[in-house]
Amino acid sequence: MLPWELPGTGERLLEIKSGWRFVLRGRDAGSGASDLALRRLTSRFAIALRLFSAIAFAIAGPLAATGPVSAPLLGAVLAVLCGWSVIFAWLVWRRGLIAPLVLADAAVILALLCAHQQVVPAAVIAAGTTWMLPLASTVVFIAQLAFAPVTGVPLGLAVTAVYIATVPRPADAPFLVLQTVLTAALMALVRGGGRSADALLAQRLQTEQELLADQARRADQREQFRQLHDTILATLTITGSGTYRGPSPVLAAQAARDLLVLRALPAVPGTPAAAAAPLAGALRAAAAAAAPLRVRVSAARAGTVPEPVAERFAECAGEALRNVLQHAGVPEAEVRARQEDGRHVVEVIDHGQGFDPQAVPRARRGIRESIRGRMAAAGGTAAVSSEPGAGTTVTLRWPA
Repeated sequence: MLPWELPGTGERLLEIKSGWRFVLRGRDAGSGASDLALRRLTSRFAIALRLFSAIAFAIAGPLAATGPVSAPLLGAVLAVLCGWSVIFAWLVWRRGLIAPLVLADAAVILALLCAHQQVVPAAVIAAGTTWMLPLASTVVFIAQLAFAPVTGVPLGLAVTAVYIATVPRPADAPFLVLQTVLTAALMALVRGGGRSADALLAQRLQTEQELLADQARRADQREQFRQLHDTILATLTITGSGTYRGPSPVLAAQAARDLLVLRALPAVPGTPAAAAAPLAGALRAAAAAAAPLRVRVSAARAGTVPEPVAERFAECAGEALRNVLQHAGVPEAEVRARQEDGRHVVEVIDHGQGFDPQAVPRARRGIRESIRGRMAAAGGTAAVSSEPGAGTTVTLRWPA
């Protein structure tokens, strides 16, 4: 999550990695990402426009004063213009292009326009080359950048009215009207397009979130199926196979463990914990739960893995050992764990009767879901190597 602040607005945006998503922390929590980006851009443009125009008019004003003008008044007008431009730029940088600043800017410039005939020669005004026209134009631009047309257009027309009132023959006034209308229309299109993009982006993010939630639900459902297969179904299979002819402490202990697992199913965590766990301990616990099968564990170099990954290793190894107990026809097996090329590798080995992995019906979920599916969900892989009469090796690797 990367925060960044809009210069001069006091508003913060947050970039969240699940696609692009922007959340406002500030005064205007209802604004969309496009509105915020546009406000940032228009603030910078208004600053540049006001500062550069002040410099240009400070040069053009004296150069255009070739006729009878009031030099002291011209100097005062230009001093006020330059001073206000610096103040305006600083405030916009700090606060953003907010309504009070835009209205204050309009008021200052309109007041300067009232000195039009005293600071610009009449011949220049009549020729339409007065520098007061582009000065008035800057107010129109900034107003349309800051306001919606319902506010910006009346303000632009007010600037036009003041300009008309300050010159005897305002032939250039239609330019200000045209500029007001076109700029307002353009900004309305830009804002509307940005908000439409915001709506599409929000819809896409919502769809992605719904898909992720559905995937999480399906993953939880698959994990519950695995738990059922590995616990109560496995215990019932052993009981039905006639392995135990009478009451058995081993079978009773296994049934008690199954019951604990079933009770915990509704509370299966959706987000793995970040704590590390020794892999050897998890594998030894899985080996002990496989009784009466005798399991030799070699895990001196197993290392540590995230706790959820250790649990997945143990569950997959436990399922493999249950398969040995039920199908291999041997009383013992071996679990080996090591680190290899930056990966953790666990092997469950037996020297029993083996089988053909390709001949296992798809309806059998033991290898496909309880081993391969479980390791894939943890970001790992599982492979089964076996041949009839040659034993079986289940190899678990993490990460993939």
